[in-house]
Amino acid sequence: HYSFDNILYAATDIGLFFSTDKGKNWTKTNPMGNQYLRKVIKDKQGMLYVSLVQSGLWRSRNNGIEWERISTTFLSQDVDAIAIDSSGNLYAGTEGGFIYKSTNQGDSWTLEITGFSASSIVRFITVANDSSIFASARYDGIFHSSNGGHSWVKITDNLPANVYFDVAINNKNELFVSLYEAGIYYSNDLGNSWINITDNLPKTRIQNI
Repeated sequence: HYSFDNILYAATDIGLFFSTDKGKNWTKTNPMGNQYLRKVIKDKQGMLYVSLVQSGLWRSRNNGIEWERISTTFLSQDVDAIAIDSSGNLYAGTEGGFIYKSTNQGDSWTLEITGFSASSIVRFITVANDSSIFASARYDGIFHSSNGGHSWVKITDNLPANVYFDVAINNKNELFVSLYEAGIYYSNDLGNSWINITDNLPKTRIQNI
């Protein structure tokens, strides 16, 4: 994650590292020990958030010197996805197909109704420039919300049945979706139609784009 204040963060299986010189030098900042981190993100107020395998979601107000756990609402769930919209709202995606939303940097949370299956895992959440939200539910598909996560519409009904991993969007609202064993698909109409763009990519399992 490259933050607004020009700090590069790396979430690893032995903790959190950061670089202030574009990767020439790295400093470890993780007083919780050699934890396995899934995601790291920083908001425009300088609050740093990390999700840990089997240890929930944490935040730091001082660039990782001190940490506090903020996922007590969903204590027993792994947090696989974190995202922040243009208003500063924080989203956390978990196993069980749940998405939680916080409007106060994680002080409190509300559970958004997604309709995802109980066997699903929310792997990635992406926010567009207009604050539309796209979520990848591992076994259910890609979903779109235009009202801050209050309701969701599936946009991948016409894609192959597969395991869905990542979803990305550029500043032209063009969508890119990775399917674990079926390539990368592109849409320029918010998911109404899709084109496979992996003809020249070796056949492999795609987990992240």
